[in-house]
This record gives sequence, C-alpha cells and structure tokens, in this order.
Amino acid sequence: MEQAALTIGRCTVTGNKLPNASATSSTGSGIYALNNATLLVQNSIVADNEPAGIDCGSGCNLRVINSVVARNLGSSVFGYAAGIIFSSEGSCTINGSTIVGNHAGGIYFGGNGPQKIENSIFWNFGPEIARGQPEVYACCVRNGYAGTQVVSDYPEFVDPTSGDWRLRNGSPLIDRGENDRVAEGVLSDIEGNPRIRGDSVDLGAYESPANYSQGPVDTTPERFFVRHESSSKLGRSWGDAFPTVWEALFESLPGGEVWVASGTYREAIALPSNVAVYGGFLGMEEELSERNMESATTVIDATGWLLPAAQAISAQGLALDGLTFRNGSAYRGGGLNLEQSGATIQNCRFENNSAISLGGGVSLTSSSASIIDCDFLQNRSPGIPSGGNISNGAGGGIYLNTTLDDVTIKRCRFIGNIAGQFASGIYVSGQPVQALTIEDCEFHRNGGSHDIFDGTVIRARTGNTLTILNSQFTENFGTSNLTFLRGGVIGSQVHRSDVALSNCEISGNTGMHGLYMNQVVIQGSTISHNEGRGVDALDALIENSIIEGNGYEGVYLLGGASGQIKQSVIKGNGIQPPIVNLPSTAGGINARVDDLLISGCRIFGNTGTRDTAAAALLNGARVQIRNTEVYGNTSTMAEHYSVGGISITADEIEIENLTATANQALETAFTHFPSVD
Repeated sequence: MEQAALTIGRCTVTGNKLPNASATSSTGSGIYALNNATLLVQNSIVADNEPAGIDCGSGCNLRVINSVVARNLGSSVFGYAAGIIFSSEGSCTINGSTIVGNHAGGIYFGGNGPQKIENSIFWNFGPEIARGQPEVYACCVRNGYAGTQVVSDYPEFVDPTSGDWRLRNGSPLIDRGENDRVAEGVLSDIEGNPRIRGDSVDLGAYESPANYSQGPVDTTPERFFVRHESSSKLGRSWGDAFPTVWEALFESLPGGEVWVASGTYREAIALPSNVAVYGGFLGMEEELSERNMESATTVIDATGWLLPAAQAISAQGLALDGLTFRNGSAYRGGGLNLEQSGATIQNCRFENNSAISLGGGVSLTSSSASIIDCDFLQNRSPGIPSGGNISNGAGGGIYLNTTLDDVTIKRCRFIGNIAGQFASGIYVSGQPVQALTIEDCEFHRNGGSHDIFDGTVIRARTGNTLTILNSQFTENFGTSNLTFLRGGVIGSQVHRSDVALSNCEISGNTGMHGLYMNQVVIQGSTISHNEGRGVDALDALIENSIIEGNGYEGVYLLGGASGQIKQSVIKGNGIQPPIVNLPSTAGGINARVDDLLISGCRIFGNTGTRDTAAAALLNGARVQIRNTEVYGNTSTMAEHYSVGGISITADEIEIENLTATANQALETAFTHFPSVD
C-alpha cells in the first residue's frame, strides 16, 4: 500500500510467506505499507507470516489497536523480521494490543517520529522494542523496559500453541492497565466484549470476564519439561511435560532451564535470553548427571519450515547442550542463527542444514560463543548463482562475523560440509574477532561445490588472528584452485590475517595447497601429500615440523619481510608435474623474502621442475643457512638452468655447517645463478 489511508478492521492476515527475505531487506510481510501511507489495524489478527507481521516505511503513520501480532517467523538480520517493523519518520501508536511469539522480536523502530505503546503485551523472542525511544505506559514487556508501570511477569495465556492469546483466570495482567490510556472511542476488545470489565482495563487485546481476578505475579517454574508424545499444557514435570520445545521456551524466564526428552521435534525454535536447553533425557531423570546422550537423542528437525532450526536475536546467556539440529534452511545459519547474542554450545550436532548464503550449520553475527564437543555433518552453504558464478556461499559448517568476546571451537568434528565459494568448514569474515581458537578438532572430507579460493576449509579475512591447536585436516577437496594457485586448506593470504598452528596435521587434501597464508607460525605440525604446495605464505616461522610429499613445492614464501624454517624436515615434495600458470617449482623450498633463515633442517628427496633448484630456490636481501643437510634432491624439465641442490641470489649470504650430497640436476645452457649442489 502506498500514499493511501487504509483501515484494516476485524480481519485475519495469516500465512503469507516470502522465505529468506528477512536476510536482505524488510520487504515481505503480512501487511506492507510505504510512501506516506496511513494505516490503522484494529481488532485484527496478523499471525504466522514470514518474515514480518506489519512493515511500514517511507513516511507512513501506523496505529495498532486491540489487535494481535503473533508468531511471525522471520530469521532477522538486525530488525528486518520483527512482529512489527516501523522504519518511518511518521508516528506509531500501539494500544491495547498483544504482540507475542514473534521469532525475531516485537517491534523494530527505524525512524525517530512520535512513538507510543500503551496497555499492551510484548512477549517475543529477540528484542521486544528495538531501537527508537517510544513512550511506554502500563505494559508487560518480557525482560522489562524503561517505561511507566512496565511489568515483566509471564502473562499466563490460555493456549499459546493454538494461538489463544486470552488471559487465564489469575493472570497477573488482569486489571493491570490504565483506563485513561484506552484508545479514544474504543468501547470493546478484539472479540467485541466491553473494553473495561471490573476496575481497570486488562493488558493486551482481550478483556477477561468480570469474574476473573488478578493472580500472583511469579508462578513460572525454574525448569520446564518437554516430551514429544505428551499432550499436557503445563510442562512442570515429566508427567505433564509440554509436547513442543517452543512452548517451554515461550514461557521461560531468565535463569530458567528446559529439559527435553529424546525424540524428534518437528519445529523451528527461537531462543530467549538467559535460558539453558538440555537434551539427551529418557524422560525420568532428576539430575543432569543422569543423562545418557548416546542412547537418548534429542532432535530439532526443521524440515519444511524454511527457517533456521534454532535462532537467537539479541539473546545473551544462552546454553545449548545435548541437542541435534537438523534440516534447517535459511539465508544464513541453517542449523543455528545467532545475532547479537552469546551462547555456550556443548554436545550438540548440526546435521544436514542449509544456508543459501552464510553458515550452513551455524552463523554468528556480532555474537560470542564457545562451541565444544560438537559435530558438524553435511551442512551446506551453496551460494547464489550469478552469471555463471557463485556469490556468497561461505562457511559450510560455521560462519563468523563478530567483534565481541573470544570465540572458542574445541573438540569438534567437521565432516562432509560443502560451501559454494569460501570455507566449507569455518569462514571468519568482516569485522575482526578479538581471537579465534580452534583446538582438538577434526576436518575431514569437506569441500567446494564451485571454484573456492583462499581457504577451502577455513578462511580468515580482515585482520583476524587464528590459533589452531592439535587439529587434523584430511582428505578435504577443492575444485580448480590450482589453476590460479590461490587456495589452501586454510587460507588467510588474500585479506591479510595471521595464523598460528601447533601440533596439527594437514594431509591428503586435493585441489588446493596445504596452507595459503599471510603470516603464519607452524610448530610441531605435519603438512603432507597435499595436491598443491605444502605451505604458501608471505611470512612464516616453521619449526619442528614435517613438510612431506606435497605436489608442487614444500614451502613457498613470496614478498614478505622474513622467513624462518628451523629444526624441520622438508622431503619428497614436487611430485606433481608443473601447471601452465606456474613459472617454476623448487621441490623443497622456494623463498623470496627479505630475510631468510634455514637452520637445523633436513631437505631431501624433493623434485624441482622448470628452471629451478630441487632442494631450495632462495632470493632475498639476506639468506642464512645453518646446520642443515641437503641430499637426494633432483631437478628436472629445465629450459634455461637447473640446480639439484640450492640456488641462492642474495646481497648477504651466510652458510655454516651445510652438508649437500647426492643432488642431481639436468644439464642446461645457462647456469648463471650461484648454487650449492
């Protein structure tokens, strides 16, 4: 609706869906108005739309009176899928209404016009009132809000699952409103009952019968129970457990727990702040320690929802433990989407989820998380086809775009994940994280569905610092990376991030180099039998490591300030034939940095091809070689020169205790570089 005045009265607007629109724009909702329209929604229900319930922009004015805006199902990126989106500079009034159960928050204000909320209930997932500075009077707001007579007690709805948003007898919101704030001319509620019964108006769209009375304000238990075969609406014990996880999360207050029995729950859930969700129960336990997660599997299966299996918007203090998230499908975060949130995620499994763009398994945007003892299996971020190419399609397992607290990923497995463009395992993007630590993790058989470059399994960009400890990267696969020599199992070179590896194995990966780095520290690691180079970096410190059997070169350093290779073995590299775009391959080490040190190393059994040295081709201002053995290297396919051992071109050369034996070179017409063979 544009440039018009419209009243929607006694209507139901439901089931309108534009899946994934919330990730990129605010268009698409139950009611959409812009360009100076004036909209009144009165005595109506706007429910189960996607991504938003009501969306107003571009100079609109909005009044919502005696209405329900409920369970609209967007997966937002900072406000584009709340129950109500009001991005206009016009005026907005919410009066006597029930704004509840929306997956990405209650109302999002994008403008600074007059904003007022009165006698209403806001009980959603995500931010209740995002941005803006509305005047809030006599309202119930989950987790509270700075207004006048604002409470945060659970409303005690009759049946949220079936959409019965009337108040139960004993609700703390009965007679809780202010009569002088009832909208002018309004005499009845959404169902036509008198708007005021008893002494005061009720909060929300429904007025309770005159014989109902206000009850206690704190009746919500600290723990809810969920069992999929239950038919109860109470959730206070295993015997009267809720049948859905959504119901328990909807009623939970900060500090609460939700215990979920084994079984498959076919739903997409949204998470409130400061709530812990535990799975892996048989349905009789009294203590968390009694769980047996191997025999009791709790699955959130979002098949058909076209939403993340779980999501949290502006929710802190979350805990997820012992849950499987399966078959989610969204623009980002198919298994779990966290935005401006913080979570501890343990003993969870993310399986067969898909994100069109970012984070097939998990997406963290401006969020912090500890992810421990989790599995990421066969998740996908295929990307968006564009003119024969793919855009986005990053982070098949995890996508990170965060500036907040440290992110830790520990004892996790990434197996069979796919990305269309970047990083089938983990993609670290955008604003730099303070630190990313990956420890004791396994990355196996992850790969690309299209031409991936820079980082096929892990990619870090924009100044990030990664620490990777005690982890294995095996049999991952790229596509045509080696045609352009721009891609590795772990990549940080294009966007200048720094990486430190300790006690890692990177072996048997195809269609890529082992590492494609900016600055890298490698200690106690094995990098072997990768199709491209073992290490491709600008600057590197390699210590106590084995670089073995890689296809083109063991170590390639180009354009950096320094390189140090110490107490390491460089052997059997250069076994693949050269490719068209490759000017030369020194089987062992090809280094062109300002200051190079090789100390305490053994360099043997390497094969150099196309005008190079088999063991090492070294260029720079200063080259130092100390206590090193060079033997059994062979140079082949020479056109102009060939050196079996080491070729050095430098302003300053220091050689101490170097042994070079049994290296072989083809005879060539030109041998004008100094050499040690």
